[in-house]
Amino acid sequence: MKTSCIRWITATVVGFAALLTFVSASAAELVLNGGFESPQLAAGTYVYGPTNAQWVFSPASLHGGAGITTSGSLFTYATGSTDGGQVAFLQADGNSIAQKVVLPLTGNYNLSYSHAGRSVIGGTLTYEVRLDDTVLGKFTTHTGQPFSRVDLQFNAVAGPHTLAFVSTAVPGTAIDQTAFFDSVSLESDFKLVPIGFSNSSFPVVGFIAEAGQSYVVQVTTDLTFGLWTTFQTVAPGSVRRTVQFSLAGKSQSRFFRVIANP
Repeated sequence: MKTSCIRWITATVVGFAALLTFVSASAAELVLNGGFESPQLAAGTYVYGPTNAQWVFSPASLHGGAGITTSGSLFTYATGSTDGGQVAFLQADGNSIAQKVVLPLTGNYNLSYSHAGRSVIGGTLTYEVRLDDTVLGKFTTHTGQPFSRVDLQFNAVAGPHTLAFVSTAVPGTAIDQTAFFDSVSLESDFKLVPIGFSNSSFPVVGFIAEAGQSYVVQVTTDLTFGLWTTFQTVAPGSVRRTVQFSLAGKSQSRFFRVIANP
């Protein structure tokens, strides 16, 4: 079930005035262990092919491999991490870091992560970001490159998929080249957003409805103990579109969420 929630507050001062206050405008995280903090390693160490990390890593071989390393190890000396004390590494050509993900809806998704190049020995590595057999992007890290953010947007159908980082080429003649990855996040762009005000000065919010998908907008006055009731139903449409609804009502705090029907 995919939901998105905002809170709104109205106050009457010479007509209607409205203030929209976001409680949560972000979608649920679809990647597990995106910071590579599990399994927890001893300081200054690394491991090829850990088996209990939610990800599948290429094991160590004559052609490198993939795994998890702590800050300050022989891999990450002078590189560090962006999220906690551990990062993933992808070493040499033909190796991968992959995870099974389940996308709840057919639609647009946002993938973000940080990458860096190894500071010692070499960090110049070309890799692809793949969803199943589809290449979402191709990038090259460079020796000594600090962590920087990468953002990708793509469209995919609902259901199980494999997200993978795959090394495809090692520029130059050196084989032992390593790229680092951290803070991997995958979210749907399905969310409630403020749009403006109706003619009667009530706030209007909306969301992107995918073609062929029906939704239920629900409301409650208490996120902790309140009961969710139906505020509006949205029938499936033939095309992707923006659905809007007005938050007319009493001057009180209310919480709204949108549920995509299975």
